[in-house]
Order: sequence, then C-alpha cells, then structure tokens
Amino acid sequence: MRQLIAETVDRIHAWHTRWPNAAVLWSGGKDSTAMLHVLLHYCGIDLPVVQYREPKLRERYAYSDRLIKEWGLTIYDYPPTRMAIADGPDTETGQMRFDMLKYYQWGETAVVMSLGTERPKPGERFLCGVTDFLQRPTGNFNWPWEAVYIGTKYEDTDLIKGHVPLALDIRNVPGGPVSLYPMRDWSDRDIYTYLEDHGVTPDPTRYIKTEAGWINNPDKSLNADFYPTCFNCVDRHAGPHVDCPKLKARISNISHLAPYEDIVFPDLGFKPIWNTTANGVELAAPTSGAGPSCAATAPTPQAFQPTTSAPTTPCSRPNPAAAASPSVARWAEESPAQYTNPAHTPAVPSSPAAHSA
Repeated sequence: MRQLIAETVDRIHAWHTRWPNAAVLWSGGKDSTAMLHVLLHYCGIDLPVVQYREPKLRERYAYSDRLIKEWGLTIYDYPPTRMAIADGPDTETGQMRFDMLKYYQWGETAVVMSLGTERPKPGERFLCGVTDFLQRPTGNFNWPWEAVYIGTKYEDTDLIKGHVPLALDIRNVPGGPVSLYPMRDWSDRDIYTYLEDHGVTPDPTRYIKTEAGWINNPDKSLNADFYPTCFNCVDRHAGPHVDCPKLKARISNISHLAPYEDIVFPDLGFKPIWNTTANGVELAAPTSGAGPSCAATAPTPQAFQPTTSAPTTPCSRPNPAAAASPSVARWAEESPAQYTNPAHTPAVPSSPAAHSA
C-alpha cells in the first residue's frame, strides 16, 4: 500500500506541475473520495471540486455535505446541457435497467455522466423520468479549468456495460479539459484499505462492511448513485399503453419521442450494447429511436462514439428506426400534451446504466 500511495503521489505531483489549473470530479463514492483525500492530505493540493447533484431527494448527499464541511471543500454544481436515456440488461439480474445520461459543458465540448435508476418500490418517493429528468432545466457553464482529476479505475464495473477497463492514465479531448486518472491501478480492496487506514468511513448509504469485507449496500434507498424513477411512459420495452403512478391513469407509451443513446467510449471500456449489422460487420447503431420489442430484436439507440466492433448481446439483429432522436426542444414541445392528456393521444407501436467513482 505504501508503494502504491507513493507512486500515485509522484504521478499527481508531475501532473499538477503540467496542469496546475485543474478541478476534481467528486461523486462522494469511495474512489473519488480516496482520490480527493490523497490530493489534500498527501500532495497538499487543494483544488476546486465539481459534484453534480440532483435537485430532489437531497438527503442523499448527507455524507458529501459532512465531508465538505470537515475538509473545507470548494464545491461547484451546475445543470446539464441536455438529457438522454441509456438502457440494457442488468449484468446481475438480467432485468432491463435504465440510466439517465446527463451531458455537462466541459470547455468547448461536453461530457456525459451516467446516473443509475431503480424501479420504485410501493410507497417509495420516486422521480418521473419525463418531468424530473428529460424536461428538467438545462444550461451551459463556463468551464475555466484545463484539467480534471477523475477517480475511475481499471477494474471498475457498470451494471449495464459490465467490466469497463480504463485503458489510459491521461485522456485528451479536443476542446475540453485533459482527464487525469491517478487511481487507475488501484483495486477496490486498495481503496477500502486506504480509507480505513486514514480514518475515513466510506459512505454507508453506498457501502457496508460484512465478515467477508466491504460490499455495495444492497439498500439503495439513500444512495445518490441510484434514484427511484418511473420510466413507464418512455419504456420502449413496454406495450402501447402503460400505467402512470404519478397521474394514476392508463396512458400512451411515448417512447418513440424519447432520446435513447448507447454510450461508447472504447478507451474507457464502454462498448456498444445494442448493435446492428452492415455488410457483415457489427456496428454501433447510428440512429436513435424505438425498434420492435421481442426476444429476437433490440432497440437501436444513437451511439455516442460508434465503433466497428461490438460484443454480442442477448438481444441482437435490431431493426433501426427511420428517424434520428428528437432534439430536446422537440421533446419539450411534443411530450407534455401527450403525457398529460392520454385520451387524445393515438396509440403507438410497442417499443423498447459507472455511476460512482
């Protein structure tokens, strides 16, 4: 552990000399918390911190709020520029999982952050996938930093993408800040050992310690990485009519308007989930929208960064949608009337989640 810490400290010092005007991306999760502690207490580097928060269910940030006070952090938060949806089979249960994709201004470009969701439990407070996410206020931000420290590791996993092996320590993006990954070689065990050795308890809403060691807390009721959210009316795996628990009514499925995307970052380990075939080569689908939903077909969301190869998934041979994903403006313009007045909405065809660092 001492050697690992020493190597990380040396790396950070070298990077700080090269990019002194930097910020720290902090979710409150174990990895970014350990990284922030190394920066502050080993390197003596006090940088501004960016933590993206949700407007509702703010009690989920109690752990972060405590560390902000104890460590004297300077925190920035700002709204996303646009929203989208990612879906795919849960790697643990096989059930369909939905992530909210939030695009944030980073210099002249934008970065996408994935926020996990859970199906609401009976009696639980929940968010609406339409009004609380897809129609939320958006805006731009003057990003003043030339680099950003991120706590992503090589061994990280995602509940939709599976293992997402980080392939590099430094990632350059034209028009955006340099992404720095000082914890890439750390393991989960290293992170937990480091935090315990330095008297920092991991967020109990996210992690718990058992006789076998630390594990993810199965109770996500206060976890800021997973929000209870209803996607019934934009679920492209559901039928033409769905139940809306918010309106307490049977309404039309408007998933044909929803901006579905499949995030693909090869160097960050994010490979395509939904694929199509062109000239015998598997490709990430270039379009967005709903495809027929059945055991033999799959949706074809827009690929954020298309690649020429993709893994085989349980759902294959999709039928690409004819039109591209609607813009945020079109979504905001068309969906409210259809969402709130199902009686006047024509039936639509049946249509078909790295959260914490």
